[in-house]
Amino acid sequence: GLALDMDVAPGPDDPKQPWRKQREISYDLCEFDTEYAPIIKVDGTPLFTDEELELIEKFDEAKKKLAKAKTDKAKKDATTALEEITPDVKTLYVKALNYLKDEAQVIDLEKECTYQPWSEAVTTRVNNWIDKVLAMQDPKIEIVNETTVSAPVTEEVLGAIAEPTVDEMLDGDVPF
Repeated sequence: GLALDMDVAPGPDDPKQPWRKQREISYDLCEFDTEYAPIIKVDGTPLFTDEELELIEKFDEAKKKLAKAKTDKAKKDATTALEEITPDVKTLYVKALNYLKDEAQVIDLEKECTYQPWSEAVTTRVNNWIDKVLAMQDPKIEIVNETTVSAPVTEEVLGAIAEPTVDEMLDGDVPF
């Protein structure tokens, strides 16, 4: 996907209404970056042809026009352009998914991208964390016999307490 370039402007300085500076923040200058990285296959060749990349760029431009459209006519024109391109872009999306599923065999999309219930270990860890927070304790500090451990809590100490697996940490969800 494209990166979102955030350009946030505070509201006006109004001595009579100072709250406007916080409440009337403008995001009008935010836009998606124009540079995107096409999918590269495991063997180093591009997944999409130049024509397909042009179609993706055309789709991106149509989406930007729709997002920035101010008049009904501009919105209608942008929507029409998107509707014309969308079926072809969906085909490219399926091509990318099929490559990941069949050819690259990198990840199991069904397993990795769908909801998975928490394991018992994750549920216990989360509930213990919540209990400590509700008891106004720092959950990173282990309590032993009502005495706070004075040694600094390192990754090794945290791992010894209850080291989760990568699957448990992500719990079927990627962090981005």
